Amino acid sequence: MTDDSAFKRQVRTRMAETGEKYTVARRMVMAATQDGAIRGAVQESLERAIGLSAVEIDLAADRVHVTIRAARPGVAWGLPRPVEAEGVWRDTAAEQLRTELEELTGRRVRLDILQVDEGSRPDEGDLPGEGEQFADGLL
Repeated sequence: MTDDSAFKRQVRTRMAETGEKYTVARRMVMAATQDGAIRGAVQESLERAIGLSAVEIDLAADRVHVTIRAARPGVAWGLPRPVEAEGVWRDTAAEQLRTELEELTGRRVRLDILQVDEGSRPDEGDLPGEGEQFADGLL
């Protein structure tokens, strides 16, 4: 069985559950697949470094807007590059992630990394393992 037939099976299952037409169900299954891939890439590259709390993804036809809420967003952005500086500079983690997401989705990516308010608890169930990470920080 090929991936194509597994994809079609997912689309047909969604059509049966929701009553959507094939093209609508296909778009929704593709969006869910891309959403999962984007969340996986964000977790893989930034989770431990910035204290990841939540990831919000807005998929549009020509672009992707990813908003990341984190305890330490400055770590992902790194130090700003001086204007007068020349030479090869290492990309920040955020720029590397943005480039990776653009390659993954084939669309332009807008990446926002925002600070989580101090004392607020991460939304439960947003990302697997986040509650454990939050609890580890308390000990």
